[in-house]
Amino acid sequence: FFLCHDTMLLWLPEITNRMAFYDDSSQQPACFCEMVESEVDYKPNTSINVSCQDDVQDDVFIPNIILGVAHPTALLVGSFLVRLVDRRLSMAIFMTLCSLMILLVTLMPTSLPITLLLTAFPVLMSVCNSMTSSITIEIFPACIRAMAVALMTISGRLGSVAGAHLFSQLIDSHCLLLFHLLSLALIFLAALPFRFHLKN
Repeated sequence: FFLCHDTMLLWLPEITNRMAFYDDSSQQPACFCEMVESEVDYKPNTSINVSCQDDVQDDVFIPNIILGVAHPTALLVGSFLVRLVDRRLSMAIFMTLCSLMILLVTLMPTSLPITLLLTAFPVLMSVCNSMTSSITIEIFPACIRAMAVALMTISGRLGSVAGAHLFSQLIDSHCLLLFHLLSLALIFLAALPFRFHLKN
């Protein structure tokens, strides 16, 4: 769960930056992986000793501003939804939607819908985050709930590290495989909440 959510948050600026560079250099429509991998095709002259320069496009900041507003809002909404709806069903629906969004990202021919999907993905996943915390609190006895939430957070950070490493290894060479793996992981996670017996 955290592998998908936190990794996408971490890599969103880099992905949108690569897509912005592709849009500037080529007017031809291309699938997501062609846009992201196109930056790798540029081979600089290594015999010249120059300092590292990393250019950031202005288009990178817009999705991050939207995400900065929508993400806390979604967490707030998720904290209210926890009491009103069936958490297991809601998590399954949101994770299935997120899985479909990740698949759609690889099929879209232009950068605008890709950016919208990639920005909406962490927002929906953050609602699942609230519900995961709620389920963790409910299934463990009161005497070890704090420990359970702490262990959930630690495992989440380990998932973030693993996801960041996976992304860095596969984004340039096996982009399509990477996003299919993320989508498949979310489909498996969508069925997981139904294994827990909750009060409501």
